[in-house]
This record gives sequence, C-alpha cells and structure tokens, in this order.
Amino acid sequence: MPSESKSTRHQHADIDDDDDRSDAKAVAASASSSEAKSNPPTIVDRVIAFFFENEDFCRVFERFADNHCDIFDDKADEMHLEYTDIYTQFTALFESKIEAFIESQGSTVDEFYALVKKVVLAHDHNPHGTIAIYSRMLVATTDFDVFVVMMKQAKQAKVSDAKLDSK
Repeated sequence: MPSESKSTRHQHADIDDDDDRSDAKAVAASASSSEAKSNPPTIVDRVIAFFFENEDFCRVFERFADNHCDIFDDKADEMHLEYTDIYTQFTALFESKIEAFIESQGSTVDEFYALVKKVVLAHDHNPHGTIAIYSRMLVATTDFDVFVVMMKQAKQAKVSDAKLDSK
C-alpha cells in the first residue's frame, strides 16, 4: 500500500518495481548454491517471489486500500473499532490470495507452513538471512499496527492525488 501519491509512485514505480523484483530474484538466487541448483525452487521461494513480483496481487491490495482508507484518521494516534473490521477483511483477503497461489502451485497451506517452520528453524542462527527477513516481511504485512500505518499512508496519498487532480 502506498505511502506516497500516485504521481510520485508512478515516477518511482520503475525503480521500486526493479528493486522489488531484484529482491525477489535475490531470494531465488540465494537458493542457487551447488546443492540448490539441482533442486527446483521450494513453495516458500515461489510464495516470496509471488508476493514481491506479481502485479495483480499488488493491485488487489492497492484497490482494497483505496476503497477502505477514508475511515482512517491519519492525524490521530488512537485506534478506532472500525479499523478492526477492515483489518479482518484485509487479512481474510490476503490469506485467501496466498492460499490460492499455494494451491495453484500444487502444494497445500499445511505443507507451506511446515516448510516455513523448517526453513526458519534452520536459519535461526542467522536472523538476518534472506529467508528470515522475507518471512518477517510476510508476517508484518498482516500485523495490525503495520496495517493501520499502511492505511493511513494510503489515505494521505489519496488526498494528495485528489489535490493534484483538482488543479
């Protein structure tokens, strides 16, 4: 979800998209050690790439933010009860999209979580490793406080865009 206006996002979209794609490709590339070269990407690798590279996936959540951000008070610190209802809708949508992707890859959600747990435990000694970082980013996306910040930023961008459009 955007933290800047559409016009600014469009100016930086190519750079940001390239960065996101590079980051997702780095995840895939990190698995390309001599032993990983003989193995195809895991479902964890594919979900991470989907999360960062799939434009349709991103657009779903941009539309969600545009449709629901007006209720968020970007000037206030307190959390309104309505935020919880919208957050519940967001997490259900997010989970359904991730689950659908996992299943489209011939895997199950249980297999995905089992592999994530295995990968995280294997990388516990390196909390700054690629998989650990991307796993935290995936989890942060569904964190309530992170969600509220994203929605407030979406509202600020929407207001900024409206001002630009009225000129």
